[in-house]
Amino acid sequence: MKNMRSKLIIYIVFVVGFILQPVFCFASSLVIKIDSPTKSYKKYHQFKLLVTFSNISKQSFIVFPAYIRREYKPLDGQSLKYTRFPGPVIDPWHGTISLKPDQSKTVTYDGMRDGDGRWQLMPGRYKLAVRLNVLPNNYHYSTPNKKIVGTSIWLGNIKSEAININYLYGK
Repeated sequence: MKNMRSKLIIYIVFVVGFILQPVFCFASSLVIKIDSPTKSYKKYHQFKLLVTFSNISKQSFIVFPAYIRREYKPLDGQSLKYTRFPGPVIDPWHGTISLKPDQSKTVTYDGMRDGDGRWQLMPGRYKLAVRLNVLPNNYHYSTPNKKIVGTSIWLGNIKSEAININYLYGK
């Protein structure tokens, strides 16, 4: 009886894992890297952030760049503030990209806007990384583009390596 129960538990775990596998399989199939041609800048609008999305899997999938969020770490003890914009959230389908196997695409972000808000930094040095977090069912705000319907959506939570930036305002 105990052996039968163990086999049943193993079978259930296998079936649940097989069913859930497509939900989590994309997490390790995307790599994001960041860079900036303006690692030192004097005005907010001068800052440019380049985010490169690379599909390292054997399947095509859709990526939502609208879900990229910045993570700043002050290196000089300065403060920073994130201010949310009033109004509805950003439509995740805006700016959606489709990546084929072994394909990379770069998206440029101008200024300090990040998702549904804006970063305000004090002058100084920072480490900057970005995070992409897409969970099942958090992207159904609008109708998807007809060209990408039927393609799998990348799901997961990943973070880029950090780069150093220097906000020189007032210096």
